[in-house]
Amino acid sequence: ARDLPAGSEVCTSYVELRRPLHVRRENLRQNWGFECRCDRCLFEEVAFSEAGHHEATMAVWRRFESVVESRQCDEHVLQRLVKDASDLVDKVLESLLARPRSALAAVPEHM
Repeated sequence: ARDLPAGSEVCTSYVELRRPLHVRRENLRQNWGFECRCDRCLFEEVAFSEAGHHEATMAVWRRFESVVESRQCDEHVLQRLVKDASDLVDKVLESLLARPRSALAAVPEHM
């Protein structure tokens, strides 16, 4: 193990990338002692910053975790979960695209 200078790019995934931003960041803080500020995390931070987005994300994530933990899922439950997640992403992207560029200052320029 070695210390990395602040701002160093780490190209190794230390967490499950399909988890929501706040879940990934909490895991990184608790287990590795840092907060990820990669382009993806910065983008998601801005994209999911509007009121209600965090709560909606957590609701879908909790339902997903419940399905995984129970190891039981009928087709209807899975279809509903996928639809709700897809609808949430659509809503977040629509909201993001409607914002003025100045509101997106934290999004890396090349994204």
